[in-house]
Amino acid sequence: MGKYKVGDKVRIVKKRAGSMIPSMDKYLGSVMCICRVLPSGGYKMLEDNQTWNWDDASIENYANIIKKSDLRNGDILTYRKGFEGSKKILQDNKMWYLSDFTNLSMHLSDYDEDLFCLVDCDFDIVKVYRPETEETFYTERTKKVKEMTIAELEKELGYPIKIVKEEK
Repeated sequence: MGKYKVGDKVRIVKKRAGSMIPSMDKYLGSVMCICRVLPSGGYKMLEDNQTWNWDDASIENYANIIKKSDLRNGDILTYRKGFEGSKKILQDNKMWYLSDFTNLSMHLSDYDEDLFCLVDCDFDIVKVYRPETEETFYTERTKKVKEMTIAELEKELGYPIKIVKEEK
């Protein structure tokens, strides 16, 4: 039997794994709902109309992935950089030292929805502990690729560009 059950929300891994084949690539990174657990331990998903057999290596638990909008007062946050005092408590949208409740000057507005710090990547939040439920959540660790047209890129940069082939 697999480690997931019917009704669980899972995320398909971002790189092909387990028994995945190239035709399944369009689901990489997608959140799906398990609608059937196979006797072999595999899974059928609602979103692909039960077309593919998914195995444990090809999915991850979505319930333990947390976003900025999921954070609550009292959550204990762990930064990417493991320096002294890397754990903070969230209160009123600010991160506070656990020991003396002094403010680190980091605010939730300094983060994107995937909890990447917009100011300094050492302060990316990688783990969230919720004391009242004793649950531990993790954050997304891969940046999404931003697709842009040349016109959009020129607007962003503020000047025209010319794409050239790289020399090897």
